[in-house]
Amino acid sequence: MTRLFITLISGAIAAPMLQAQTTVELGQSQIEGSTTGLSDSHSFVSGDALGAGISFDLTITAANSSNPSDPVAVHSNGLGVVGGGSGGSLPLGLDNLDDLDASNDESLTFTLTNISGVPGDYALRIVGLTTAFGSTSEQYELSDGSSGNLTNFAETLAVADQESITITARGPTSGESVFTSFFIDSINVALISTAEPPEELAPGEITIEAAPASHPIVRFGTEVGKNYEVQSKADLADAQWTTLTTVGGTGSTVSHTDTTVNTATDAKQFYQVNAITVANGALADGATLTVNQTWSQEPSGYDRTAAVSVPSGSGPFPVVIMFHGNGGNSSFINSMGNRFDNIIRVAPNGYATSWNVDNENSKAPDVDFARSLIALVKTYSNVDPSNISIYGSSNGSGMVNRLLIELEADTFHKAAGRVSQMITKMYQNGTFRYNSSGTNDYDEVIVPVAGRKIINICGTSDGAVPYNGGSGVGTTFMTAQESIYRYAQAMGETGSMLSDAAGVAGDGSNYPADVVRYAYLDGDVVHYKVIGGDHALNPHSNPANDLIADFILNQ
Repeated sequence: MTRLFITLISGAIAAPMLQAQTTVELGQSQIEGSTTGLSDSHSFVSGDALGAGISFDLTITAANSSNPSDPVAVHSNGLGVVGGGSGGSLPLGLDNLDDLDASNDESLTFTLTNISGVPGDYALRIVGLTTAFGSTSEQYELSDGSSGNLTNFAETLAVADQESITITARGPTSGESVFTSFFIDSINVALISTAEPPEELAPGEITIEAAPASHPIVRFGTEVGKNYEVQSKADLADAQWTTLTTVGGTGSTVSHTDTTVNTATDAKQFYQVNAITVANGALADGATLTVNQTWSQEPSGYDRTAAVSVPSGSGPFPVVIMFHGNGGNSSFINSMGNRFDNIIRVAPNGYATSWNVDNENSKAPDVDFARSLIALVKTYSNVDPSNISIYGSSNGSGMVNRLLIELEADTFHKAAGRVSQMITKMYQNGTFRYNSSGTNDYDEVIVPVAGRKIINICGTSDGAVPYNGGSGVGTTFMTAQESIYRYAQAMGETGSMLSDAAGVAGDGSNYPADVVRYAYLDGDVVHYKVIGGDHALNPHSNPANDLIADFILNQ
């Protein structure tokens, strides 16, 4: 192992980076026509992008309507045009008149003017419009002539202080000619950096970047064929470094965001990056991985173990870490039949045959165990450190929920949960919760790492974990559908929670007809409801396993 760097960071270091997103709600009794001086002090503005004294005036007008005199109007779902809908049959909406001619569409034009308070080297950016219902082909046009999909603002105008931006929302102008009527329910903005992107770093170089009131970013140059451990500690006198993540070398610059540290409020941190050259050789089939831990139940130390199954070949292979249910053990490694035969499976043993989520017999520091186990797995030459998934059933699914909230970026990339949604302690008063000392007190606010892919499957007749929330197995659960929606929000979803009726039932070829799919972020975050399914997901246990395996292997 070669030690590369030791670097100090504190809140005094400043470099531009993406800031939080703000949502301006356009629903019933909110904005109608125009509003001046919009800022975070308004009840229909939520988020942090306007928290630094930024404000703007918003004007909304109906344009290109089949009836130009139709005004902007509010509806419980958002803003529309009075008289909208096919032939005016709907009381409110935007209608493309069942054709692809934009000139006859009803539309809404949003104009932001008098923008003020944007700091230097930053700009206000429109990053999304969300619609209450309708086709995904609904489009927008910008004042610079560009256009795109309403729910996917990949390229939009960045607006500096005192400048303006205009967006026109309308029906589709390309694709199939289909009836589309919809409401606009929110507009999303973010504060972004306009500084030049950071340059590539050569192997052996490291930089630390952080904006005020943000998280440190460790950037370093890499070489192909090496893995890199990013480590930190608060005091150089401390005996041990904490491994935040292990990433594979790409031959170019990679980065890790330390979401556990806020530069505005937390003490300074030291960081180092260790290069590992084929540290442990190839992980062998049938091996046992060991992580030693000490805690109240095992004050003299205890070897935590995990079983391993490795396919033939040199790899590198994707990895799935498999967490058994309460009362189980590492034999859970075989629970998916042959579905995972072509990837590496790692099945850890929970202490006292359980995972420490809430009111279990185990009080073990399982989050740290999972963190250390994943870091250890990534030191083997036949492991693809960029393709790590976690999967759990029942109590193991509860552990997956906890790791989704608490584990750092680059530790894993996909998560699958079977028959357990979040407990209410994990999400309180609009914020995710944990305890920084590793207990299950859930008394501190945390922001989960965004961008992960998540699948969760639950049954409506589960007698242990109630689908619609409530008491079970010594704790209290959220509803399964709200649980997945809160994760979707954390991963970047800006739309409203899907209604129960909005789910898509299977057709028998993709999944059974009494299994219903709820998808966010183009299917990156998805929930399946098994109607009548018990805690084993009978009568559709095998189709549920097929859906989980397909998600982990192919999504």
